[in-house]
Formats: sequence, structure tokens, C-alpha cells
Amino acid sequence: MTAPKGPTGQVNTMRLGHKVIVLSSRFVAAIMLLSCVVRADPTTPFQSGVAQVDADHYRPPLPESLTLDIARQYALDTNPSLAAAAHRIEAATAVYKQARSSYLPTLTASASAIHTHDTPMSQLFVGVEPYDSFTISAGLNWLIFDGFARQGAVLAAREGEAMEENALADGRRLLLRAVSTAFHSALLASENLGIAREDAAFNAGLAAEERARLTAGRGSRSEVLNFDVRVGEAEDQVLVWDQQLEIARTALATLMAAPLARLPEATVLALPTPTGDAAKVPELEAELAHAMALRPDLSRQERAVQQAEALVAVAKGECWPTVMLTAEYGESRRDNPRFDDRADALSSVGVFLAWDFFTGGSRQLAVEEARALVAASERELDAARYQVLGEVRQEYQNLMTAVKRLGKREDIHAKTLETRELVAAEYRAGKQTVTRVNEVQQDVVSASGRLALARIRVIQARENLDAATGRNLEPVGTTP
Repeated sequence: MTAPKGPTGQVNTMRLGHKVIVLSSRFVAAIMLLSCVVRADPTTPFQSGVAQVDADHYRPPLPESLTLDIARQYALDTNPSLAAAAHRIEAATAVYKQARSSYLPTLTASASAIHTHDTPMSQLFVGVEPYDSFTISAGLNWLIFDGFARQGAVLAAREGEAMEENALADGRRLLLRAVSTAFHSALLASENLGIAREDAAFNAGLAAEERARLTAGRGSRSEVLNFDVRVGEAEDQVLVWDQQLEIARTALATLMAAPLARLPEATVLALPTPTGDAAKVPELEAELAHAMALRPDLSRQERAVQQAEALVAVAKGECWPTVMLTAEYGESRRDNPRFDDRADALSSVGVFLAWDFFTGGSRQLAVEEARALVAASERELDAARYQVLGEVRQEYQNLMTAVKRLGKREDIHAKTLETRELVAAEYRAGKQTVTRVNEVQQDVVSASGRLALARIRVIQARENLDAATGRNLEPVGTTP
């Protein structure tokens, strides 16, 4: 019988016994479309760039006084890059468990119901009527030996998991350093903003005094204009440093994954408590030893070498035969599925051995490739060690220089303040010129800015050294 065609001219049939059910292509398409509609999530809205940060309301609130330690912990808790690294660890753990599962047997269950309607004429020794056959079975396959390839794969997967853990630790190390840099940049901008405002107020006061003298007939218009210009220049610097402060605060908020990448206006960065710890220069040899032992990126590279060595074992395993144990039990019956355990049972057990004697040399070349990758990983580890040693030495030298410069800057700043007081008093007494007043004020502004920079540099230099050695991953208060 010819099956009727659907509207598109296509025919979809499904046999059931001696009957044929005809499904039109339009009906099939309708079913498929309905399944797509059911699977769609009607509650998922289109998210714009701002709407994508909808999860921001889950962020913990920021305190009004933000310290560096709080900023660090907030960044560790909310930074999405660290969350992604944590998920990569989960993936690596799953890969490791997958590799271990290769030691277990594979159990398979199957069932079939087959209707045989037509039989080739060449096989019709006797008349064969259409019939049904039913089969159920359960099988076991167990890989007994594969040349230790599985062992190498498990070791490689375990090293891969450790590498991802080290990558997360190194991501924390770099994030903490970036947060520290942004935090101190904001503090420096805030200090310079305060210096610029103080400079404007100082010159505004002198301008007011000179106007009073001009009104009394004892001053000059040029000196009034001179101080007004100084006020304008100081106010210009206020705008510059206010912008720099906002840029630094935005960078810090981005690293912290703060809502909408901004810090609330009420959040003020707290100055660190003055201590002598930052100015203490540790022993260089101790810092080098600590970095070589605990830097997570070095540990990751060492794991990479071990993983490459494990992959050599995997490549060697391909040169050996594989031995597999197999067993199966099932039942098969015609015409009806009422199985008889004695009459319909079938069972088997066996051992299979497979060995590729010749593959054109590809397996040996794979072993050579794996060994070459081991050598490359070892050289990369050497390069990473030299890079870490050089980084620690540079940051150590930066800290030593910053500490020495801070002492000099404190002395210079104290002297400029004293000089300004003397010159200002002499100017009011008519014994100094306005030019000299401008000079000493510029000296004070310059010395104040450089002193603030020197203080921040000492703190940041210590932070950079701790990051270079990996000490910034230690709990607060444990760094020597």
C-alpha cells in the first residue's frame, strides 16, 4: 500500500506490527515546534549592559570607612575572575574523577523488540511468516591491563587539578597586589587634593591681606593679581587631583566588583595606621627562599612538569597490548516476551587481548613528543624561577630606596614649612618681596606632594615585595 504524502510531499512512517502509521511532515514539525516552545524560558528577559549586573544587589554593603584590609577581603569574595578560577578547579576535579573511573568495569543493560516483516528471498529455505523477537541482556566489560596508560592519565589529571588550584592562588596574589596599588593611588590622589586645597587657601589669605593693604594705600595691584593667579593655579590642581581620585576609586571599585563598578560617595578610604612595619627592610635571603618555596605560579609550573612526565607514561602505554574481561547474560525469545530462564537464557564470558604490532612508528613518535614536552616544561620552570628571583630582588631594592627617600623627604618638608613661616612673617613686616613668598610656597607645595608620594611609595613597595614573595596571601598580621 502506498502511504499518502503530506502537504510538503514528504512521508514519515512508523511500523507497528503489520500496520503502518503515516505521520505527515506538518504534524512532525508541529511537535518539534511545540517542544521548543516548552523548553524556552519565558521569564528570561533581554538584558542590557547595565541590567547584566542585576546580581549586584547580592554584594555586601561597603562601609563608610574603607580600609585596605576590608577592600582586599571584599575583592577576594566578589571578584568574578576568582569565581571563574574556582569553577575551573571544579572542572579539573571532575576530569580527575573521570580518569579514576577508568579502573572500574562498565556495566551495560539492553533490551530490544524487533518485528521482522520481510526476509530476503535468498534466505527463505522454508516459508517464513512475519514474526516478533524479544531480547534482554546485561553485560560487563572490564579493562584489566593497558600498559599503565590509565595510571599516567590519572596522574596527569591530578596534576591538572593541582595546577588549577595554584592558578587560583596566583590569581588571588595578583588581585591583592592590584587592589593595594589602586587603593594607594587613591590615597595619593586624596593627599595631593588636600595639598592643592591648602595651597589655594594659603594664597587666598595672602591675596586678602594684600587687598586690605591696597585699600589702605600701602599695597600694589600687581601683588594682588599675583596671589589671585596663584589661587587660580591651585584651584586648577584641585580639579586635576579630584579627577585622579575618581579614576583611582573607579579602578578600585572595578577590582572589588562593587555594584556598578563605583564606590558610594559616602565611602571614604581610610589612611593606614602609622606603624614602623612598612619601613622595616627584611632579610633578602629569607624573602628569596620564601618566594621559591611558596609562590603559587612556581608551584603551578612544577606541577606542569609532573603532568608532562605523566603524559609520557600515557604515550608509552599505547605501545602495550590491552587485556579486557567481558561477560554477558541475557534471554531471547520469539513471538512473545514471556522469557523462560531455562529455555531462553544465553550467557558468555571471555578475555580479549588486542595489540597493535605496527602503526608506522606513530606510537614511538608520540613518546618522543611527550618527552620533548617534558624538557620544554623543565626549561619553562627554570625561566620562571629566574623571573621570580629577579622580581623579588627588584622589589627589595625598591623598598630599600623608598625607605631612604622617605627619611630625606620628611626632613625637607619640615624645613620648607619653617622657611615659609619665616618668609611670611618677614613679608608682612615689609622685609621680603612677593617673589620670595611665591618661591617658598611653591617649595612647600612641592615638598608636601613629594612627602605624600614617598610615604605611599614605602607602603606600596612593601606590598609589592610581599606580592613578589607570595607573603600577601598570608593572613593579616603574619607578615614579618
